[in-house]
Amino acid sequence: MNAVPAQPQLVTIDDLQPLLASRRWRWRTSPFPHVVAENVFAADVYQQLAVDYRALLNDAGYNSKHDFFGSSLFPGQCGSLELFLSRAWYTLFTKLFNAEEPGFLTAGVHRHRPGSRNGFPHNDIYPEPVRSRPPGTDMINFGDRSEQAVRAVAILFYLNNGPWSPGDGGETGLYWDWKDPVSEPAESVPPRDNTLLAFGCNPHAYHSFLSNRKRRDSVISFVYRGLGNYLTLWAEEGVRQYAEYGRHHA
Repeated sequence: MNAVPAQPQLVTIDDLQPLLASRRWRWRTSPFPHVVAENVFAADVYQQLAVDYRALLNDAGYNSKHDFFGSSLFPGQCGSLELFLSRAWYTLFTKLFNAEEPGFLTAGVHRHRPGSRNGFPHNDIYPEPVRSRPPGTDMINFGDRSEQAVRAVAILFYLNNGPWSPGDGGETGLYWDWKDPVSEPAESVPPRDNTLLAFGCNPHAYHSFLSNRKRRDSVISFVYRGLGNYLTLWAEEGVRQYAEYGRHHA
């Protein structure tokens, strides 16, 4: 990877405040609780994020399952995008969605080229090994000692796309159920630059990428919680409701 210059880590939520343009983030409840925020970062901050994003896309690999180009973010190698790996970013969303700490954080860059195919409604719930990952990998551990973890919060930040109009596609669709037609979401969030979508991951938070006519660029970050903590909330049934499980075993 052609690393861009490192930026200092953000430690507390207060460290984020000078970077933000808008603090009026909207809660929506249908089809499941989620947050949409527009004009998230100050103009100069957003422009630097876009510049560093483009540098990282030079080394992105292709994900054939989900039809996008992407790569993970690593500390010290992603310039201003390191804020998406910061303690401040992690704490903001654990507090916003009441996700129990300590936990883990990952982030990456995604590019959907024009004409990328639809995804399918899924809920991102799948136990992943975490303690076996060596130090310096893409998962930041903030003190959790779990052997396995699941995603607790998903955060999508859209950038580098240019003006968006209805019909351009690339929205993130939100669904009541994994069996809903992907082209008929209950709600959808367009990929307007400097806009953020965030939601808590649970058995009912079904979402999908919608096919696009224009390039769709984004930074995706995930807050993780230990599997044991998740099971106290949702039990084993919460794991078995993963969308792909339902498709293969319903």
